[in-house]
Amino acid sequence: AHDVLVLLGVILTRHLNAAGVQWIPYIWDLHDAITIECREEQAELAMQCFEAAIVTLNSELGTLVPIRGIPTHGFTLADVKEPDQ
Repeated sequence: AHDVLVLLGVILTRHLNAAGVQWIPYIWDLHDAITIECREEQAELAMQCFEAAIVTLNSELGTLVPIRGIPTHGFTLADVKEPDQ
C-alpha cells in the first residue's frame, strides 16, 4: 500500500507542475495522506490536480477496486483533517 502512495506522490508532482501550481510538500506521507502547501489562490487548482492524479493512478494500476481520495484545503492541519468544524 505504501508503494501506491509513493506512486501517487510521483503522479501528483507531475500534475501540479504541469498545471503551474507553486507548491511544496508539507507532509508528504502521514497516515496514508499527502499534504502540500500552495498559494491560497491556487488551492482549487491544486485540488483538481489531486483529483486528476487519482484518476491517473487508477488508470496506471488497472485494479478492480479503484483508489479513492477526497482532497480538502485549509489554513491549518486541523482545517484539513476536520473541514466541517
